[in-house]
Formats: sequence, structure tokens, C-alpha cells
Amino acid sequence: IPFQFEQLSILGFHLFSNYFLSPRVRFGLVCFSFVLLTQGIPTMNFGRAPIYFDELHNVRIMEADSFKQNEQLQEECNTFIERVKHFTDGITTIVDAMSANAEKVEAQKRKVLGLRNKVKAEEEQRMRRKTEIEASIAEEEAELDRLQAEIESLERLDAEQRQLLDKMQTSDS
Repeated sequence: IPFQFEQLSILGFHLFSNYFLSPRVRFGLVCFSFVLLTQGIPTMNFGRAPIYFDELHNVRIMEADSFKQNEQLQEECNTFIERVKHFTDGITTIVDAMSANAEKVEAQKRKVLGLRNKVKAEEEQRMRRKTEIEASIAEEEAELDRLQAEIESLERLDAEQRQLLDKMQTSDS
């Protein structure tokens, strides 16, 4: 397959060589890289991006040391990502526990508010009942005063009539 290396970007060459080249062509490139390695030519520069060959004769777009550093950095990043996931899971657990506690607190607040409202209603009902009882007592006291006044007037009337009767009986005798 004829192609020009200088027109391929680094990523394009990598994708091109891994996905579009037949196994026979890839084998040819491996053999070509082996020849270059045995002749002491570890790199080839086709335009802007140099091409390197590793110990396994794979085509690389960066030096072996840089590749190893990148792999180490990738492992460290994966470790960091795992630690962040673990941290996130811990935070999620804490947030869930806090949410559950917040729901319990809100339920208790509603219960307390309900009880407070019941106490206020009971106090108001007691005040109304006290006012009703005081009004009833005042009515009963007024009725008592009226009846006592009536009894006194009847007792005076009775006393007058007895005197009158006594006078009549003493005058008849």
C-alpha cells in the first residue's frame, strides 16, 4: 500500500498502522524495523514526527524512556483515580447518612411543632372554658343574690303578716 509518512500525523500513523494495514504489511514493517535496529538506526524521521522501534520491534511514536514514563504516569493516574473513587464513595456514604439523619430531624421537628400547636390549642381551650365557667359563676351569683333578696323580702313580708296576724289575734281576744 503506497502512502507518504510525512502526511500522517503521529496519531494518524499509529491508528493507520494498527487498524488499516494487513498483517502481512505489519510484518513487513516489523522486519524493516529489525533491519534498522540491527544496523544501529533506532529511529526514522519522516517529516515532522520521528518513528521509534521498541525492544519487541513495535513501531512507536515516542522514545522507549518516554513511553515507560508515560506508562508509569498512567499507572499513577489510575491509582489516583481509584483513590478519588474511593473518596467519592466515602463522601457519598457520609452524605447519605447525613440525609437520613436530616430526614429524622425534620420528622422530629414536625412532631414537636404538632405537639406545640396542641399545647397552644389546649391552653386556649382552657382559657375559653375558664371564661365560660367564670361567666356561669357570675350568672349563678347574680341568681343567688336575686334569690337572697327575694327571700329577705318574703321573710319581711312574712314577719309583717305575722305581726299583723298577732295584732289581729290580740285585738280579737
